[in-house]
This record gives sequence, structure tokens and C-alpha cells, in this order.
Amino acid sequence: MRKLCLALIAALLASPAYADFTAKDAALATITFKNPSGTCTSVVCVPVAAIVDSTGTNVVAVPTAGADAVSNTANGLLAYGRNLVFNGTTWDRWTGAISGTVTANIGTVGTLSTAANQTSQITQETASATAAGTPADAAWVSGSGSLIAIAKTISANTGAAIPAGTATIGNVGSDPSSGKGTPSSVAINVSTATTTQLVAISGSTKIYVTSFDVVAGGTGNITFVYGTGSSCGTGTTSLTGAYNLTAQSGIAKGSGVAAVLVTPAGQALCVTTSAAVQMSGSISYQQF
Repeated sequence: MRKLCLALIAALLASPAYADFTAKDAALATITFKNPSGTCTSVVCVPVAAIVDSTGTNVVAVPTAGADAVSNTANGLLAYGRNLVFNGTTWDRWTGAISGTVTANIGTVGTLSTAANQTSQITQETASATAAGTPADAAWVSGSGSLIAIAKTISANTGAAIPAGTATIGNVGSDPSSGKGTPSSVAINVSTATTTQLVAISGSTKIYVTSFDVVAGGTGNITFVYGTGSSCGTGTTSLTGAYNLTAQSGIAKGSGVAAVLVTPAGQALCVTTSAAVQMSGSISYQQF
């Protein structure tokens, strides 16, 4: 038993055996490192850290960095940052020629790359340019014209007044009494309860009353009517309601510059009174 204990103690106190290992020094010389219990067989006993390439023969020394426009084949750790583009499936590197020209195949960009779409776009741009016009375009007169031509026409308009006689009754809006027909007037002079003609039929023309006024000598009604035959006796139709007047009262309407009453074509203009009292006044009209 004593012998067994002594053997165990001796084994614990004994130095472990380590295998030798080799490495490269800065000059690429192979050196051997011994286990701690042995002695170095080389003058270099402290490991030298040297970074080598994948072949294990080319040392990369780190103290010197590479410089721009200088060959980087000997010194410095090389770090690359490559620009990548996605081709729809994988990421690819940009490639460039030695001259510095960068080329890349990035595929079709949208639908504008097709010849048909490019032609369509050019056609549209040409049409837009034609519609806009050029500063040399002449002022627009009639038909189609460019925007610049129409603008020149508008800017050249001096805003002169409309010549006399060109504005006529029948226009939408202002309806002056000068124009197609000759302005005329006729008196209203009725003293009985009857229908009295004021303006006779003239072919298929219409009668445009531009103003009228009536003053009553007593109590009674007066109504403007139209019709055919003697004193509008046929097809008598009211143009106004019955104006109920008393002595020395009256009614006036219109200023002579627009129609206030219009008969259909081929009709006469009359007034109908309800009592034997004096109804006096006048009308201004055109007939055409």
C-alpha cells in the first residue's frame, strides 16, 4: 500500500509531456517550439504572430498600409467593399473596366424601354408641343389654333364697342330695341268695353313690345291679348292678366331696350277693356 501511494505522488509531481509545434517567423523561417519541460532548439523561443495567406507561405505584414494609386501586392490587410445590385434572383457585383467605365446589366426598367412605348411617348410630346404652339405663331382667326395663337388674338382685342345696329332682339340676355325691326309706337285710346286692335298682323312676323303705359279715367280692367281676324276676334289669347285700375291710376312697364311682351308669329296685338271708361296710354314695339 505504501508503494502505491508513493507512485501516485510521483505521478502528480511529474511534468506533463507536451508535443512540439512549428510556426513561421517574420522572415518565413520555420521554427520549432518545444514543450515546457524541454529546451528551445532555436534562438527564437517566443511565438511570433504572423498573418499568412491561404497557402501558408505569403506573410501579410500589418505595419504598412496600402495607399491610393499604389500597388497593394505586398503590405497591408486588404479589405474590399463591393457594390452589389439585385438582378431579381441573386445579388451580383458591379463590374468595371480598367479604364474606369462602369457597366451593369440591370434588365428592363418598366415598360418605357420598349420601342413602341417610346414612340407613343414621343408622339404625345409632339402633339402637346403643337397644341401649345410657338412664339412665332400668327394670331388665331378661325378654326383650330395653338394656345399661343389664341392668346395673341385675345391680347390684341381692343374691346371696341359693338357697332350700332348689330345687337338685335332675340339674343339671350340684353335685348335692345334697335336691330332687326324699326322701332314704332302706337297710342292706347279706348273708352268702351271692347277689344281694340293696336298692331295689325304683318305676315308671319312677331310683335315685340318693349314698353307700355296706361292711365285709367275710371274704374275698369285692361288686358293685353293677341289673336287673328278682326280685332283679335279669332284665337284670342291673353298676354297679361287683367290690370284692375281706378280713376287716375295706371301701370307702366319696360324701358324700350328689351321686349316685355311678345306675340307668336302671324298674330295681331290688341287690348280688351271691361268697362266704358277712358283708358289712355301707348306702346313701343318692333315687328319682324
